[in-house]
Amino acid sequence: MNFNKNVLLLTGALIAIVACKKSNNSKPTVTADVYVAGFTTAADNVTDIPTYWKNGVATTLKDTAGSAQLTAIAVQGNDVYTAGYRSTATIYQEAALWKNGEMQTLEQASSLSSANAICLNGNDVYVAGSIASNNHSIAAYWKNGVLTLLPHNSLSSNINAIVVQGSDVYAAGTITSYYGFNMAVYWKNGIPAMLTDSSANSIPSSIVVQMNDIYIAGSINGKAAFWKNAKSSIIDNSDFSSNAASIAINGSDVYITGRIDYIGSATVTYWKNGLAAQIINNSANIFANGIAVNSNDVYIAGYTDETYSSFATYWKNGVAVQLPNGAGHFSQATSIVVIPH
Repeated sequence: MNFNKNVLLLTGALIAIVACKKSNNSKPTVTADVYVAGFTTAADNVTDIPTYWKNGVATTLKDTAGSAQLTAIAVQGNDVYTAGYRSTATIYQEAALWKNGEMQTLEQASSLSSANAICLNGNDVYVAGSIASNNHSIAAYWKNGVLTLLPHNSLSSNINAIVVQGSDVYAAGTITSYYGFNMAVYWKNGIPAMLTDSSANSIPSSIVVQMNDIYIAGSINGKAAFWKNAKSSIIDNSDFSSNAASIAINGSDVYITGRIDYIGSATVTYWKNGLAAQIINNSANIFANGIAVNSNDVYIAGYTDETYSSFATYWKNGVAVQLPNGAGHFSQATSIVVIPH
């Protein structure tokens, strides 16, 4: 089974109205809908099925004609948009977009293309990733299915995250140096701004923009890091490797989730304003891929991996909610969006 770790996650600050409990016999009021994207497996435990869950109820997507995984999700009104990739007997990996479960057309999305992130801006749908050309990948995004290639002067490039503010399009990703290192970069309206040079192996994973400030989460030389307006900070001060998978802004607070790898174990955690706020679990086989913040509630999406199974999971304020698998024994959650009522 192909586990795609490129995950790109798009999240933002969300405000919820908390309803009061009227009586001891009333049901708890649901103040937000939780959407989680990822995949389950068929009964053969080999074929991946693109799946998203709304409040724990699974929806599997159509028109895959093979294996497929979701890497990102966005919601607007009653419409659910998901991005990812599919593979068939003749296509190794093809970028894909679904709207309400129906596959949409992405220009020049062919074998060896990827869709790692999605965002909405009014009626416009942006999907970001890469396409293949001359045995290399080229950073690319699609606006309403129309392809735009981003400039680079390297062997390969890729977009892991995208966000749109007004008429400005921001994308974060990597450019491969001639020495084989991933150099962190973001593009604003197609103009690249380098975050690191070839002396550091760096991978941005998530981007948000608030007012005029640009926040990017990722890793630098195997350590969880984030950039604010291109200035980097290492947020994990341990002696072990770590990564920052996703970032969200709530008011003036910056939330980042990721994983710290210890010897024989690991920790999924989140940092609030650069300080470790909560350890979610302590297991060698637990992973975080996305974060969303709704009022005072912090949601983290990921999965737990066991010997013969894995389970898509999200944590709300540290409490695990295990999502149902399909016919097979494996599932993963790659992205999360929380929509307040």
